[in-house]
Amino acid sequence: MDRILQFIEEHFICKFKEHTNQTVMAYICRRRLIKACDDIVSGLRLIDVAMKYSV
Repeated sequence: MDRILQFIEEHFICKFKEHTNQTVMAYICRRRLIKACDDIVSGLRLIDVAMKYSV
C-alpha cells in the first residue's frame, strides 16, 4: 500500500509541474504571497498579515 501511495504522490507532483511549470511548494508559496499582498492592499495591518500567513 505504501508503494502505491508513493507512486500516486510522485505522479501527482510530476503532473503538477508539467501543467504549472513550478513545484507544488513554489505554487503554495506564491499563492500565499499573493493573498498576503491582497490583504495588505485592503488595509489589514502588517502584523496581522504576518500572523495569518506565517508558516
